[in-house]
Amino acid sequence: MRTEIPKNNSGVDYEKILGEFVDTLKEKQGGNLLSVYLAGSYARGDGVANSDLDIFCIFDEINSGVLSDVGFCARNNSVSYESVEINSQCMSIAEFKSDEFNAWSERSVRALDSVLVYGEDLCGVPDKVEIETAYKKYAAEIVMSIRHYIAVDEPKEKLTHGKIKTYILKPLMFALRLEIYCKKDIFPLSGKELLEACGSDKKFLAEYFYSKEKFDKDISENHKDVFEKIHSAVCSML
Repeated sequence: MRTEIPKNNSGVDYEKILGEFVDTLKEKQGGNLLSVYLAGSYARGDGVANSDLDIFCIFDEINSGVLSDVGFCARNNSVSYESVEINSQCMSIAEFKSDEFNAWSERSVRALDSVLVYGEDLCGVPDKVEIETAYKKYAAEIVMSIRHYIAVDEPKEKLTHGKIKTYILKPLMFALRLEIYCKKDIFPLSGKELLEACGSDKKFLAEYFYSKEKFDKDISENHKDVFEKIHSAVCSML
């Protein structure tokens, strides 16, 4: 489990924000707060000025009072909430370890994708069987999204990079990272690392995510071919 936050391209002092959030939450919750993980773009080194701070908070017990304290800590920071949104997911330790909440906790995935910023490591060693199951689940959901766009024959004018990035490419980058870990035993964090780690058959997927220009160019030339290529590449992950 990583414990150092990578350098990000954000103009805000994200480490200060995170430190203040954790310190205030510790004061309010004491021993009930077990662990805090940083996830998402900031944990990978891809955070920019408009990126949220994605945080997982694990408590011994959880109730509405705990959730109110988390909200207070997110709002009462030296940097305004409007500048950097703290996006917190909160779970009890029992929920975190349960099968019912596994879709949210995904402990083995969390061990790769997150940075432990407070408390004990509750994730353990990543299980490749669980990781493979996870990325194939994501791939199946992405395939269905792609099929929707193909089946409705949406006009290319509506296939904006922002829309496709949100609903297809962003979750796909996560699935790609997990697949690479299972096959190559490395977990690429930043976009640069992901582009370098992708095989020649899937590199174009990462290029579409990180290059609006390339995506827009290919969509304008032949949007149906673009979706067919993405569909084929993602199906190969299943």
